[in-house]
Amino acid sequence: MPKRIYASLFHLLISFLLVVSVVAFVIFLWYPGYYFSALGVQNILFVLAAVDITIGPLITLIIFNPLKKSLKMDLAIIAVLQLAALLFGIHTIFSGRPVYLVYNIDMFTIVTAADIPDAELDKAMKKTLPMAGPLIVGARLPEDSAGRKTVLFSALNGGPDLPQMPQFYLGYQEVAADVKARLLTMDSLNSRIAKAKRADGAKTISDALGKADLKMHEVGFVPVRGKVQDLTMMVRLSDASIVELLPIDPWGQ
Repeated sequence: MPKRIYASLFHLLISFLLVVSVVAFVIFLWYPGYYFSALGVQNILFVLAAVDITIGPLITLIIFNPLKKSLKMDLAIIAVLQLAALLFGIHTIFSGRPVYLVYNIDMFTIVTAADIPDAELDKAMKKTLPMAGPLIVGARLPEDSAGRKTVLFSALNGGPDLPQMPQFYLGYQEVAADVKARLLTMDSLNSRIAKAKRADGAKTISDALGKADLKMHEVGFVPVRGKVQDLTMMVRLSDASIVELLPIDPWGQ
């Protein structure tokens, strides 16, 4: 086998292992479960993987020549550029990771790290963002009129809305009564699912109920608003405790 092909294949193997490690880290730590698809990170990962796995080894195949005096320098430059591209992609994915699942009024909103401006984070009691998947919290408008106006005008002017203002977050148990009062029935969810997807939806719901050892009449659901795809949160009727996040469009689209 020609040395340039061997070098290119070796480069390809290293690139592949590195990208697979990054993808596994992203899926299992930063974007667990269905948050991965709800935020559309698969598109970024696909581009990142395609660039890192193909461009570097291809350039190595083109330039590799054992007799070339500058070969080590050329390979080092390729490695640095490839690593820089990978780190840029990782930073983009890290900035877009889900950090909170916020219940407000009648739905959950997936809030990413990029959604919360530093100025808003500075006002919160907890000034660091979660690293391993989102925390489930609630949010309510402040009781004073000045605070309500602040939230309203911020949203109207294109700034952060209530779900992106962590200073107004509450523990999930503090909004559990609100969730319980506004829970939608599973029958209404079944009726919303498109006919072509109804069988798959029914199996997804059945599997989730079996895993939690619950019956259909013991649960309800809350819509979950994502960036790319909306999801469904199955919730226990008795105490509004979280059962499971389901990959079902709650609007029936």
